[in-house]
Amino acid sequence: DAEFIRDIHDSLDEDGGILVAHVGRAPTGRELVDHAAHFKEILEETGFESIHVFDDEKSIFSPLSYVVAFVDYDARTYWYQSAAEIELRLHQLTHEMRSNKPALLYFDGPTMVSYQTP
Repeated sequence: DAEFIRDIHDSLDEDGGILVAHVGRAPTGRELVDHAAHFKEILEETGFESIHVFDDEKSIFSPLSYVVAFVDYDARTYWYQSAAEIELRLHQLTHEMRSNKPALLYFDGPTMVSYQTP
């Protein structure tokens, strides 16, 4: 619903607001083109300046689709950082867990780099 997406857009920071959404199982064939195009169109209409739709083939159940949309085009520079830059940022932004286990079990710099290009 476009109104809901507009509300999300308006609630995000103009300089670095990012929307990350799991949009279901990865569609195939023509369904993929239609699905991605429709959702991307809504995001563009509501003011998101840079949009990435991608499938995560690493899921243990089935490939899943995600969308990452940036309010400001320049904020996407984080999307294209190197693995080392991403690792440093993750270290700065995540907190130590009480269990002493990693805060992010399935995500790191190299994983992020694998999402940079479809």
